[in-house]
Amino acid sequence: MDDLPCLVELYAVVLEADGHRVRTFGDRNTALAALKTDEEKPALLITDYRNSSMPTDHFLRDCRALHPSLRILMATGFDHQGAQPAGVVPNGFLQKPFTFEELRDEVRGLVAESLMARASHS
Repeated sequence: MDDLPCLVELYAVVLEADGHRVRTFGDRNTALAALKTDEEKPALLITDYRNSSMPTDHFLRDCRALHPSLRILMATGFDHQGAQPAGVVPNGFLQKPFTFEELRDEVRGLVAESLMARASHS
């Protein structure tokens, strides 16, 4: 989820090439609505730190309330220490600009964590 369509498309291409199923969103309200209504819950949410559609702390809080085992990867152009939203701490950070390999590595690790968390709650 990013408000820059070119980045959303780029993330999708890279991750789909690795075998991940990807849904993309241009704003947080649409992403949150999908999380509420879709039966199949994602293992991972990738979001930019800044997005004009909803404050970051509200978005992350609502996502975790709907889906506690969801892992959140925050992409940011800021130092991630300065990009700490109040309340919910993301599971990982990617400092922009990042490489495709850094994206792949973070996604692999966080998806594995999410699947383990789901299995332990079953």
